Amino acid sequence: MGFSGLNYFAIVAAALASFLIGFVYYGLFGKVWMSATGKSRAILINGGIAFPMVITIVCQTFMAFVLT
Repeated sequence: MGFSGLNYFAIVAAALASFLIGFVYYGLFGKVWMSATGKSRAILINGGIAFPMVITIVCQTFMAFVLT
């Protein structure tokens, strides 16, 4: 299996587009999601938000790679 035919720019662009769509979605419906899960903004900030975002972008990049 060769990787020479892959368009790496398209893989990165797809991962970033997916990440941005999620960002917009949770930007619009974040308060509804927080009230439905019983979480507050302080809990999310104190719990650390960087690690889940890193995991998200890594998984979305892997998914774009697999689907290419």
